Amino acid sequence: MLAGMHHPFAAPAAAATWFFALNVPTSPRPRRLGRGPGGDLALRLLACDGATWLEATLRVIPSAATIARRQHPSADLLAGRVRVRAPLAPGRRRLSLRYDGCHLELHVDGVLADEEWPYGAVVPCRGAGAPGMRAVARAMSDRELAAWHRRPLRDPTATGPFAATYWRPPGHDTAVGDVMLTAADDGLHLLWLFDRHGHGAKWHAGAHQFRHAVSPDLKRWRHLPAALPIRRPWESFGTGAAVIDGNGAWHLAYQVHGERFAEGEGQAGVWMATSSDGREWLEHAARGPGAGDPTVYRAKDCWHLVASGRRHESADLRSWRLADDAFLPVMPMDSGGPTLECPCLWTWNGWTYALQGRTGFWLARDPLGPFWPGPDGSRTVAQPRWDIYDGLFVPMAAMWRGRCILAGWLRGDQPWGGVLVWRELLQEADGTLAMRWLPELTPSPRRWRPIIDGARLPDGSWRLALTCSGPLSLDLGCATLIVEPEQRRARWTSKPEGAPAEPIAYGREVAITAVEGLDRPYALEVIAWRDRDGWVLDACLGGRRTLICFRTARPVRLALAAGGASISGMRLGELRPSP
Repeated sequence: MLAGMHHPFAAPAAAATWFFALNVPTSPRPRRLGRGPGGDLALRLLACDGATWLEATLRVIPSAATIARRQHPSADLLAGRVRVRAPLAPGRRRLSLRYDGCHLELHVDGVLADEEWPYGAVVPCRGAGAPGMRAVARAMSDRELAAWHRRPLRDPTATGPFAATYWRPPGHDTAVGDVMLTAADDGLHLLWLFDRHGHGAKWHAGAHQFRHAVSPDLKRWRHLPAALPIRRPWESFGTGAAVIDGNGAWHLAYQVHGERFAEGEGQAGVWMATSSDGREWLEHAARGPGAGDPTVYRAKDCWHLVASGRRHESADLRSWRLADDAFLPVMPMDSGGPTLECPCLWTWNGWTYALQGRTGFWLARDPLGPFWPGPDGSRTVAQPRWDIYDGLFVPMAAMWRGRCILAGWLRGDQPWGGVLVWRELLQEADGTLAMRWLPELTPSPRRWRPIIDGARLPDGSWRLALTCSGPLSLDLGCATLIVEPEQRRARWTSKPEGAPAEPIAYGREVAITAVEGLDRPYALEVIAWRDRDGWVLDACLGGRRTLICFRTARPVRLALAAGGASISGMRLGELRPSP
């Protein structure tokens, strides 16, 4: 028997582990299971969507200074209260809760089912606790917990191969946040901010960490070890960029949101992590310049780091100097324009492209700009005929084997985070970028069949294709796709009579303008993809423009209004879900 078993915590403990077995009934029956011994841990069973769920509520002691930093601290933060929950299959289940001072994990039969990132000592609680529950005043090792669960511990969100088509991590409260792409000899690398609870983790501080995956061909993807897991109470990471130097070493620039916690105030800002192989990382290896989400690119025999609209230069990715205090336009966070969030710069066939915020898109012949209008109001940088924002949040792009690949996330039913979505950019002669579905990750049906107006749509995912000449309204019940050739516009909307009333990055009311080719017959394809929390509705016009939205309700029926236009070749094919 482990030391400290059954013994109440004599004082607030910096870490703790609870573990117990539970018989889960076939029919959900809500009930309280009691408290964990030693620490203030409350357990109960819930009935949700016809299944039995376990909810565990732990109380810790956050610092008064961190509470004081919040303008409107929540009741949970004031009480030091966090919750983890997970569905339980009927039968005998072995469960554990492990807290190490900054990370709370709930394992069910060895599988990580939910987690949170509080910080502070466990609130002590007298009493023996729920029958059969045992506790120790320390974080048990993986080996010890695996012995209790009688199997190795496994995190399904970060292990093994996965299908990257409209992907989100497995689980009931998981999402993909900001993404970053890096090309390397072994394939295209994807880094992303892993999210739980829709930015609500860690008392709404985010608790985001860098996950990592790679593909040799854009089709087969596998997880790599996390690049930046949360190891310290004050850590929550913001977007960045990874580059590879001339010696093959990796450098990851990122933002630490230490300003959200009193304990991390001195750590806020840009940092650099390093790795010899892109697998094992030394985090916080060096301070970067300034604050804000950084990106890094190479031009004119020098490294450049852009953050908060400023550009810094370095020869070695360690020592930086400010080179341009107003490199990119920056607008207030509530403007809906090119805010300081998530910049991305890349060069392609003599053009340098810059993305920043939720709508900012520029291109220039010189990789160092200018990206601004001239002092007399004239433009010294070419303006694209349209931007590439199509409903995705803060998309990022990278060159890979002569092609330009873009990825971003579509907001699901939570305030932040959602589904991973891919695009391929196509370059026009004037530098303007067209955009299409990425062929390698676009699902195709095994069989197409004709479909008519008014037909009921499948319960599962599907793909629709047609050719149209003139205006079109495609009503799916939960949303309507409207194509307006005279206005050169296309939009997803639930309000056909009104214009979109929210930013395009929110992925709800989505409109794209300056759509070319609508004055002649155009091809239209639509994918409806069944997500865990709703439906992804993705459209591609003529293989050159895309627009995407999310709905919680299912598309149920196809209703066409063509306004005298002709429609031909309309067909539909059902899609199999990703394995």
